[in-house]
Amino acid sequence: MAKKFQVFSTLLSTGHTKVLAETDDPADALTGPVVRGDRATVEGHLAALADAAPEKLGLARALVRETLHQLARRRPWSGEQAALAAAMAVAIGAESGAEIDRRPAAPGP
Repeated sequence: MAKKFQVFSTLLSTGHTKVLAETDDPADALTGPVVRGDRATVEGHLAALADAAPEKLGLARALVRETLHQLARRRPWSGEQAALAAAMAVAIGAESGAEIDRRPAAPGP
């Protein structure tokens, strides 16, 4: 297996193991710059992707949007997450009119 795919495979299996071991809700296993509200890193990743594979930019933005949505289902956003969501809403809205749903879900049973 090529090295870059081996790293990706390890990342996926680690996340999968965490979900199975620690929670019934996959949102609890989310990690990374979106979860941290690290706007500079997310914007850097999107800029690099725009150069390397611009046809994948819409997918990447959708993943950011869905990650923020899943976080909001569980708890209110941090200030950093809210700032990232606002920046992404501007970027995403400019191309698709999409909004990020930040309403928390109703409490579970």
